[in-house]
Amino acid sequence: MPIDYWIAKTRIVAQRSANRQSGSVHHRVHGQTFLNGQVRDLQLAINVLSRASSTHPEDSHVRFLIEPDFQHPLTLHLENHFQQEAEKILTTRPLTRAERQFLEVGALALRPAPTHTEIRLDYVRSGLFDPALMQTLPPSAPGKLDDLQDHLRVLFSKARDQRGAFVYVFGEMWMPKPFDPGRPPVFPFEEDPGRQFGLHDIHMNQGNEPRFKAADGIHQDGGLLFHFPHENRWVGVFLAFQNQSWYTDDQSGHALD
Repeated sequence: MPIDYWIAKTRIVAQRSANRQSGSVHHRVHGQTFLNGQVRDLQLAINVLSRASSTHPEDSHVRFLIEPDFQHPLTLHLENHFQQEAEKILTTRPLTRAERQFLEVGALALRPAPTHTEIRLDYVRSGLFDPALMQTLPPSAPGKLDDLQDHLRVLFSKARDQRGAFVYVFGEMWMPKPFDPGRPPVFPFEEDPGRQFGLHDIHMNQGNEPRFKAADGIHQDGGLLFHFPHENRWVGVFLAFQNQSWYTDDQSGHALD
């Protein structure tokens, strides 16, 4: 079945890189957004490595594209939709100062209806970018800007430091689970079981290999859109696995080749 697709307009707080020794395949980011009735911490788990069953390490490298000046009708639709949804909350109940500050700029998480294709990502059908421009890099390497996490780190640091900057994150939401004291936290906020919300599957979610076929769907691809209002600029980050197909069924999102 398709993933539980969400979009979160997120304020960035911190980030942590993975490396091969850690065994993690994710770059992890700590953000905040209005979710489930209050401002909450949100963990973003971004794949920088796949679990491809191959003897060649480079086959596990994630394909990615960074569009430094992303221009598409999607951005206007996103801003309008999120502001409209925030206005509904602003007028329905008393709010704390922090809640009002987030909602006044439309910073919330929402589950868009399947019919709202104008704000959902589809790498195959929405004309977002040219897949031929995607490249691969290792998840970590010793030099500067020679691995995927270096590029992500630069963008998230800028989003954290620039006033008014937010990141629209597209993927599947996970909800709080019982606190496990034996599991080391990625960030200090994870120590509070009431704040373990997060987004993952922040990558293409169609054309999967058979073992992940159940997660296929259309208009449910993950990704990152960085908005820097003071520069009047959007930056798009799109990620996919090398074994995913770009020829997919228009109903199921299953691979056709």
